[in-house]
Amino acid sequence: MTAWFALLPVLTLVFGSVAAYPAGASTAALRLALMRGALAVGAFGVLATEALSALHALTPAAVRAAWTLAVVVAGSLALRRLRPAPPARLGWPAWLLVGGLAALVLAELVVALVAAPNNADSLSYHLPRIENWAQNRSVELYPTSIHRQAGISPGAEYLLLHLRLLAGFEEFTNVLQWAAALGCAVVVSRIAARLGAGRSGQLIAAATVLTAPMVALEATSTQTDLVVAFWVACGASLALDGGRVWWLALATGLTAVTKINGLAVLAPFLAIWLAGQVRMAGQVRRWPLLLGRCAALAVTAALLAGPFVVRADREWGGLTGDPGVTAIALPRHDPAAVAVNGARIAATVLATTSATVNSGMVRAVDGFGDLLGVRADDQTLVFGAARFDSVALPYPDEDHAAYPIQALAVLLAIGYGLVSRGSGPARAYAGAAGVSLVLTAALIAWQPWVNRLILPTFVAAVPLVGWAAGRVVSRRAGAVLVAAVLVLAGTRAAYTVWAGQPRPLGTANSVLVVSREHDRYVRARDDEVPYQLAAQRIAASGARRVGLLQSSVGLEYAWWVELRRAGLAPTIVSLDSALPKHPAPGIGTVDAAVCTLDAADCARHAPARWTVVEYPGVSVLLSPGAARRG
Repeated sequence: MTAWFALLPVLTLVFGSVAAYPAGASTAALRLALMRGALAVGAFGVLATEALSALHALTPAAVRAAWTLAVVVAGSLALRRLRPAPPARLGWPAWLLVGGLAALVLAELVVALVAAPNNADSLSYHLPRIENWAQNRSVELYPTSIHRQAGISPGAEYLLLHLRLLAGFEEFTNVLQWAAALGCAVVVSRIAARLGAGRSGQLIAAATVLTAPMVALEATSTQTDLVVAFWVACGASLALDGGRVWWLALATGLTAVTKINGLAVLAPFLAIWLAGQVRMAGQVRRWPLLLGRCAALAVTAALLAGPFVVRADREWGGLTGDPGVTAIALPRHDPAAVAVNGARIAATVLATTSATVNSGMVRAVDGFGDLLGVRADDQTLVFGAARFDSVALPYPDEDHAAYPIQALAVLLAIGYGLVSRGSGPARAYAGAAGVSLVLTAALIAWQPWVNRLILPTFVAAVPLVGWAAGRVVSRRAGAVLVAAVLVLAGTRAAYTVWAGQPRPLGTANSVLVVSREHDRYVRARDDEVPYQLAAQRIAASGARRVGLLQSSVGLEYAWWVELRRAGLAPTIVSLDSALPKHPAPGIGTVDAAVCTLDAADCARHAPARWTVVEYPGVSVLLSPGAARRG
């Protein structure tokens, strides 16, 4: 029954969108209203988290009460602004495209609702940090050996925490990214309209986002790349409008609190907004108003992102926070290093299904690096691999899926926007998108999973595809070409949802056939039975407080799941800590512990008179009292 509480944020979004519907004429007013409603929901979620955490009151009852109040307030405001939106008038080709995209989105929703969270990042830090917060009733830092649970920006997980406390354990955890993907499509179509694209161009922009294989795969996960991409797109849209600063401030703050590197993508679009504000202030000589708007933007954004930044500063002694998180950044920023890193990222996102073509691109990039004096074997310029190489797989995979059709369209559209005459705001937008590409290449080192990390940059540039395609489809030959590309991209996207790992809708390990318990271990099959046996052994002991001994990439979330499945709901704590100012408690403070280190290391952690039970890859450490009960 608690699952119904998940409707509270949805109702807040609906009522908030009605209340935020623009009063005057506005481009794509309904989409603008939905965007504003989403920003209000996101900001409320973040602020409510911090406020309840300060009171040590992050509980299901408190969160449900907060969202009930939000629904009442938003509903009251909506009653004053309720107005019908004019229906869209589309031709049959457009309706055909809408139908295809709707089918794709609905298929993704089925996967998101049915599949268990099963990628390594979710099991290691995205979801465990949520369980720790719920257990502690606070988002304050806590001892953990997995530094990313503490060091990465928490905005998306704050919203997942609310779903967790509203609806119950593991309900709807994949739906946030699905909603973000849909939101990205809505916002990029609005930006395309703002650039001058007609309805066809706007739909093409939405299709470019939704058919990208990486988007289709991430839309069913608990990663956070699409969430930050959505906030960045909202910021870019509002910056282009040059309107009320408060909405732009919310988008900026939500970007910062979700993933700090998203600010680098958003920054060039904020520059467009600032240039417009400076020009307007110069015309009417109202410089104090400009300073006030800039201050309002900075203060509002800081209100959302500031509490986490302060906690990180206290823990690690700097505003950059956890040095382990910044390890993925490019250490060199000279033109040669940035150019080669950008070429490597481009080759990865443009990868094809042909190993020959992919190998050729790798050789070309290595040759480019040789010309610029950047060695191919320089391991300081890559992360997570010994050297740059093709990571394309023969099947769609969440960690490595390329989106060559969509990425190539973006690159061509940016180039066209920069050289096209009389393009109005499109040229400025293309310039900002180009700068965001350069900044991305300067900040994020190449790594095997870089295709998902650059999703915010990709999404922010997509509106140019709709604007450029809108010009092309006005000619018959161009319309045929665009239609063919859309069919190809749509077919590939459908195949990605059907066969994409680790959560395929079809194939042998379909989420419709495999149980959630089994599906959770699709990336770690050898761990399934040992983890379940270990959890059952601890449950038999009746342990009330369980310790964890694991590496920095341990699949901690599995223990939160398996101990519950075994009929136990203990307090779970880490017996090791990577945080400098949050030491771990001693093993004597727990009744039992699970250890996924080497068996010999696990045995050394056991105090005298403790019982050690070994399973493949897992050791259970039982205190004398727990051993007697078990």
